[in-house]
Amino acid sequence: MNTASIVRAAGLAAAIAAVPALAQPVMDGQRDSIYGGPIALQTNPTLFGDSGHGDCDGNDIGNPGDVVTGVEFAIPLLELGSPAGAIRIAAFVNGGGHDFVSNQVLAGAGLGTPNLGEPRDLDFNAIAGTQYVEFTPAAGAEPTIDGMLDASYVQIALQDNQTGFGDNSDGSVDVANGSELDGIYAVVASDTLYVLIAGNLESNFNKLDIFFDTESGGQNKLRGDNVDIDFDGLNRMGDDGSDNGMIFDAGFTADYYLGCTNGGDPVTIYANFASLNGVYGSYLGSTLPGSDGFLDGGDNPYGVQLTLDNSNTEGVPGRCKPGGTVDYANGSELAGLYGYVDTDNNQLYLLFTGNIENGDGGKDSNSGNKINVLIDALPGGQNKLRGDNVDISFGNLNRMGDDGSGNGLTLDAGFEPDYWMSVKTNNFPVYQVLDCAVLRTDGRLEDFSGFPLDYGAYDGNFKSDGVAVPFDGPLLDIQDGFTANIFCNYGPRTTQLDPNNPVDGLLGLYIDNSNTAGVTDSDVSGAAAVDTGIEIVIDLDELGWDGSSDIKVLGFISNEDAGYLSNQFLPGLPGGTGNVGDSGATNTIDLTSYAGDQFAVIPVGSDPCDYANYNGDSTVNTQDFLAFLNSWNNGEARANCNGDSTVNTQDFLCFLNIWNSCR
Repeated sequence: MNTASIVRAAGLAAAIAAVPALAQPVMDGQRDSIYGGPIALQTNPTLFGDSGHGDCDGNDIGNPGDVVTGVEFAIPLLELGSPAGAIRIAAFVNGGGHDFVSNQVLAGAGLGTPNLGEPRDLDFNAIAGTQYVEFTPAAGAEPTIDGMLDASYVQIALQDNQTGFGDNSDGSVDVANGSELDGIYAVVASDTLYVLIAGNLESNFNKLDIFFDTESGGQNKLRGDNVDIDFDGLNRMGDDGSDNGMIFDAGFTADYYLGCTNGGDPVTIYANFASLNGVYGSYLGSTLPGSDGFLDGGDNPYGVQLTLDNSNTEGVPGRCKPGGTVDYANGSELAGLYGYVDTDNNQLYLLFTGNIENGDGGKDSNSGNKINVLIDALPGGQNKLRGDNVDISFGNLNRMGDDGSGNGLTLDAGFEPDYWMSVKTNNFPVYQVLDCAVLRTDGRLEDFSGFPLDYGAYDGNFKSDGVAVPFDGPLLDIQDGFTANIFCNYGPRTTQLDPNNPVDGLLGLYIDNSNTAGVTDSDVSGAAAVDTGIEIVIDLDELGWDGSSDIKVLGFISNEDAGYLSNQFLPGLPGGTGNVGDSGATNTIDLTSYAGDQFAVIPVGSDPCDYANYNGDSTVNTQDFLAFLNSWNNGEARANCNGDSTVNTQDFLCFLNIWNSCR
């Protein structure tokens, strides 16, 4: 070793000794100094939208009057108390558990109104206008029940608000990936009320809740002791004993309820009916989209008919999502990958700088792009994704896996992930979600009867909580020998080992979507400058790390159902690569056909010289000092070199000492 090297080594040792141990990253979606330089940077402009740019017209209401398909039903007037005068109807789209009301209400809630949220706390009097329609039905020819608008229908009202539950783009009769109520039409024929509610009902078991006011009396505030239908969904909107319960507009007292939902494979429609003035109600039965509305398998003494045509792709647009805030992005990109293995605290931190576009749906929706993260931390795993992993993320994981024909998303040699995560964020109010699963060499663990012992794990929280997704329960299914899929709000690996003693806080997620620069739709030169994005932490025991194997990571952006992959991979694909695709068949993609390795190794521990390389290039030089100086002058958290709570002169001296020793 020459004299210069000895001096440099001694100086670096002194610098390290003089600097307190670098603090753990703060889980806020921002690049802390401890991450050091990037492990990988993006090589391709994004083809999934450049956040903060593009059109976003919050005043665009679309063309709701042009929609001619939707939910159609026929209900004998006798079933509604034989009304002789005006009929009032309140209708809205609700979440799958009747627990989160959308902004799709008829009559409309007004342009710009967000999703309405918890039904028990909802008072429609607080919203301008009246959120019900009133009409004296006109007599006309009997429509054909098929989910389509007939000539005899009379328009009652049109939607006046963009949908917060997703703008359907599918176009098929049975499947929809968004929910909207564009208009309501009615006619009376043969003592039967016919109604078409134009629009879509997402085929994820979202609910269309319809209330009728046709008699004197009724419920202006929903009680909690109505008849139990649809897994007690009606009472889920009513008083839980604390004097809450959904309150309708003054002048509307609900007498009857009709509800429908759809989902499954094949997509099936289910309908329920109840009287709110009596004690009766029933499951009416089921049918298929596009049918004649005759319901089978239920108790339907009056012969109510109901069907659905989900083919509309027009009508109101999805709610405008302006990009460039911590909560909202209107495009998706992966600019850089940063990682830190904190062996002292047994945690792996990952930061994917960039953005993930907000989905249009509520917190229980599958809408919106996803960031998929694959981690290889121990021997074994899946170099080619299997199709018999746990059921999670609406089937997204297994959709990329082997369908039985020997295919499956194929990864580069030397990369056999044993852990999978998926990140999404939804809209109004903003919600962030992390799904995760263990990937075993031979597929999910099962009992002797073939039922799973491995968990599909997920957790989420409202961004307004201001903290990372906690993974602290309460959901924890116990396999009883008959359950097809088990889920939890804890770490899936650790919970499988001891399901009776779940451990809180083994994973975390926070998204900062404020980036508007970095990777654009034409340029990647700003990738290294992005300091915000998607931050994940996972306990190393939960990850399964053996303490010696390399920790290898791949991240990529997919569409909502993982049936189409973007060109946003980290490590990046060869420059000039378009979206990987492959429409509906991502299990046919082979990443070995792309040059380079699509995985990166996360270094264990931290090198102070990584921090001195402040601008993230390959050399510690004056440019790093200037980059730090700018960050320090602006009081950025990343400039907190000594890891205390304040950016001050001590941090400047801390950086100067390390920088001098690393040149």
